[in-house]
Amino acid sequence: MKKSLFILLFVASLSSLYANDLLTVEKRAQTVSLSNGELSLNFESSDSFKFLGLADSKGKTWTIARQQDLIWQMLMVGENGQPIMVNSQNAKYIGVEEIKERDKKSLVFSWSYPLPNGTAGKIFMTVSVNTGNTLSAWDIRSEFPAEWSVDNLTFPIITVEKTDTQKLILPMQWGVEYDLNTLGNQRFSSIYPSSRSAAQLMLLREQNDVFYFATHDAKANLKTFSARVTSLDAEFSNVITPSASWNNKGKFSLPWSASIGLSDKGWEDAVSKWYRPFSFETEWGKKKITEKKYPEWLLNSDLWLVGGHVTDKERDRAHQAIDYFGSQTAFHWYYWHQAPFDTQYPEYLPAKEGFDRIIQEIQGRGSHVVPYINGRLWDVATKSYENGGGKAATIIGKDGNPHTETYASGATNAVICPSTSIWEQKMVELTKQIQGDVVKADGVYYDQVAASRAFPCYDENHNHPPGGGSFWVDGYREIFKSVRGVLRPNSIVSTEQNTESYLDMFDLFLMVNYPQGKDYRPVPLFPIIYSDRALFYGFYIYNDPNMSFRVKNALTLLWGAQLNGGRIEFVQYPSMVENAAFLKGLVAFRKQNHDLFVGGRLLREIEPEGDNPVLAVPNWPARSSTTGTSSAVRAALWENRDGGYALVLVNVDEHPHSVTFPHTKTAIRLKSGECARINVDKSQLSSLGI
Repeated sequence: MKKSLFILLFVASLSSLYANDLLTVEKRAQTVSLSNGELSLNFESSDSFKFLGLADSKGKTWTIARQQDLIWQMLMVGENGQPIMVNSQNAKYIGVEEIKERDKKSLVFSWSYPLPNGTAGKIFMTVSVNTGNTLSAWDIRSEFPAEWSVDNLTFPIITVEKTDTQKLILPMQWGVEYDLNTLGNQRFSSIYPSSRSAAQLMLLREQNDVFYFATHDAKANLKTFSARVTSLDAEFSNVITPSASWNNKGKFSLPWSASIGLSDKGWEDAVSKWYRPFSFETEWGKKKITEKKYPEWLLNSDLWLVGGHVTDKERDRAHQAIDYFGSQTAFHWYYWHQAPFDTQYPEYLPAKEGFDRIIQEIQGRGSHVVPYINGRLWDVATKSYENGGGKAATIIGKDGNPHTETYASGATNAVICPSTSIWEQKMVELTKQIQGDVVKADGVYYDQVAASRAFPCYDENHNHPPGGGSFWVDGYREIFKSVRGVLRPNSIVSTEQNTESYLDMFDLFLMVNYPQGKDYRPVPLFPIIYSDRALFYGFYIYNDPNMSFRVKNALTLLWGAQLNGGRIEFVQYPSMVENAAFLKGLVAFRKQNHDLFVGGRLLREIEPEGDNPVLAVPNWPARSSTTGTSSAVRAALWENRDGGYALVLVNVDEHPHSVTFPHTKTAIRLKSGECARINVDKSQLSSLGI
């Protein structure tokens, strides 16, 4: 036994030594490099600082083309409000120090910067590699006189050379890919958390070579992910509004690291090996669908339709939809409250006359109704805003003014700070009434919560330090813990969009928003990370009675979401007969494959070979697009709940096609609108890119 223990300890020691041997610092006269065996970071460090570039173990180099000396920028504010902008270009570079720790090596770069009255501050940027993964970690802190504070920070700033084949992938909604070759000067600026930045990463790829820029911040602090594209290069950065609590008597430290890495195995591999493991360490991502408690009806729902208005005609349409699509079709219902849309929030009750009958009859058919409310706005024209705590709970900007928003209704709505107790009380009260004995619905849909951007708040009377930080997500987490405390059995809470930091708060996420611009390609970035931990439904809000309806519903299925046909009336238009039949086929197929789509994991899209023409698709991917296309047969590779693998195929075309895949040359023939499942042996995964 002792001999066996000695051997195990000896082998473990050798493994540790080997791992440490991969961590190297190499100093030359003018440069210093840091490597973990997979990633090499190269800096100029003599009388000045420059970040020269990154390289992987196979020699692929990402050159820093411009702003080599600009890696951080910081706005300092004195006690009298005097602002001073300092950055790595105008600060005095001091030098670099190597730090060796167990299983970790770091380079600490330092600068000094002058302040008024003969005082000065210092900046320390630490770049580290360790044996735990193949990423590099970038950290920053500052020391300065106690009367000063950091008011804004941009870090890190990395500008890589642009090439003709690069694609930019951003976590907008499902995920989106832009062809840099078609972009001139354009900035993609996305505030996290929001549906424009549903996860904390940006990717740049050249074929299978990938530059990975992320923050693995488990507190979901406010930050802006910026990708600025020019004709020559692409600049990546984070812009941060600090929480006042991060400035501590002359010391400031950013409470998370930026994670930078390179992969040569494709973007799906990069997010699977780096971001997905991080997500399991968070409050929102630690539980899989199979470990959560959902009403059985929600797990069995394969189709949602949208009810609009409270009329006898709409009630009849709902019955017709259940007759056609099945009794487990669920309904997401708008315009049930008395006031016009986007007005009089949060005063929704009483419901319009006849809504109780609609709910009762739909539930009597074995189906379910989830009505709409807004989860973040308070109409400033309501008496309750002035007298019921709304005004005191409003987000206050740095300029001291309340933050308001105006939509098509013309009403002015205040954005409410989620840290305030009055908003928690309001959401709990509404939830009790709507899914309780007043309306008797099957849950509540809270619009905008996981879609709209977070805001810094400077009201010192609110339950958080002024500025940014994690209060936004922390506040909503407390609200929906209380909301869940009043839910009836078998009721659900759902919201708009899919921002990761809300995945533990809601049961279902409506995927309706579009990415920035109209020249893009939707990619399944988010479901590759989270398909086994959250339930989604729908795919972009607008529907047209053409091929775009088929493509987006095919992707809804392939990427794991519950289907959404849009308005009840829309799917019953005479022009929608064939598309409605196509949707009905998807619903039936999904119901037979819950082992994949309910708790399984999407691995990647697969492009079928053979007879697979590219189709013209109007109104796709943006509704204003006129040159959209799609392959006739779309496919995705899944791992089911039990660890088995399968390809899922959908023929969106109105004609049959025979396709093949790399792991088998046997042709698979699909009729028009047909879906198919092909189980895959684990030994065949490598031929499919896994």
